[in-house]
Amino acid sequence: MMITSKLICADVIDGLRSLEDNSIDLIVTSPPYNVGKEYETDVSKEDYLLMANNSCREFKRVLKPDGRFAINVPFTMGSHSITRPVMYEWENAIIDAGLTIRDYVVWNQSNSGNDTAWGSWKSASCPWLRHQAEVLIVGYNEQWKKLHKGESSISPRDFMQWTIDVWTMPCARSKFHPAVYPEELPKRCIELFSYVGDTVCDPFVGSGTTMKVARDLKRNVVGIDRDRGYCDKIRQSNAFNQTTIDGSVEYVYEVL
Repeated sequence: MMITSKLICADVIDGLRSLEDNSIDLIVTSPPYNVGKEYETDVSKEDYLLMANNSCREFKRVLKPDGRFAINVPFTMGSHSITRPVMYEWENAIIDAGLTIRDYVVWNQSNSGNDTAWGSWKSASCPWLRHQAEVLIVGYNEQWKKLHKGESSISPRDFMQWTIDVWTMPCARSKFHPAVYPEELPKRCIELFSYVGDTVCDPFVGSGTTMKVARDLKRNVVGIDRDRGYCDKIRQSNAFNQTTIDGSVEYVYEVL
């Protein structure tokens, strides 16, 4: 089976607009939070919401009628003085775009490292909740049931475990990118929600984890990121090689 691994170096909207209508079976991604993280570009709340809404409208266009999405976001984000309801913002963007939210998966991060932000120690004065969980917003375009039969790659054991709405797995660590999710996260989404040979898209591809996992699971994949440095690293890493010995993967790189 020949599959295509395509990396597009572009702004998320420009990258998505380069894709054909109804061409994506599954979107798996973790969008930027833009709430004060030192590795993110500071943008206004209005600009961030505009990006989220425009992105979801493009999700609606590129997804097939039975296309699905799994979007990893925090419940909230911010400091002890300012809190942004990031999940709520993406929920609104999804619904406003005409997509349907079907369910949620809570990602229990067993090693998030957020263990010392106590706030007021042993006092009701100003305690802070320590975040050790995020969420996957799971949904679809026009209908949830797949319109065609395909080859699934998930085992019976994994199917039983992954259809429970709490997933416990450690956070990933990387010198390359400060906010990576573990390979296990996209692996579960891809095997649970798509067939072999389907096309997966990560419009905020970052370190390229989704691309690597989708390729290894014999899915076509499109990754988009505006950061040229990340795109170059992906091309140099195991997530994006230029050739394969058996010729089973076609690699495509575009700069828009």
